[in-house]
Amino acid sequence: MNRIVILIFLVFAIGSNSGCDRLRNRKHRLTQRVRQFVFNKKDRIFPGFDATQADTESNRRRFRDFLGITPTPDVKNIYCASDRLGIDASFTFTFECSPSTHQAIIQQLQLQPDTAIVAFSSGGFSTNYAWWDKKLTEQVKPYSRSQGALRWYLWRDEKRNKDYFLTFDF
Repeated sequence: MNRIVILIFLVFAIGSNSGCDRLRNRKHRLTQRVRQFVFNKKDRIFPGFDATQADTESNRRRFRDFLGITPTPDVKNIYCASDRLGIDASFTFTFECSPSTHQAIIQQLQLQPDTAIVAFSSGGFSTNYAWWDKKLTEQVKPYSRSQGALRWYLWRDEKRNKDYFLTFDF
């Protein structure tokens, strides 16, 4: 009789642990879904730009939003920053990508080879992030496009397979 009581107790103890595990797993999945839902809603209202950490979900979304293509597996180390103060706004990106992705961006944004080198750092569009190469953007001719008050610029560092993207409006 004593053994039967112990056996019944063990069955309930083991069964209740698996029940607790199921509840714990269900709670974890629900928590993750709620967090993702809140992140998505917040990100639509207040888009995130993570200038201090590469390849965050926000940076990958901003890449898609601003460059018009979904980041392919070759796109890495995406950094982006925004300056939305004042009457104009500027957005800067840097990322590593293959030459084919670079060409896809040029086609998607309808960029053309630019004939001028513009010293953006002296014109108020300087960014002070370690990931933005000011010298390169002042020495290499970009691909660009303008449409009304909007401007797009894309530079390529061929040695490091790295692109620098700037867009702004007046």
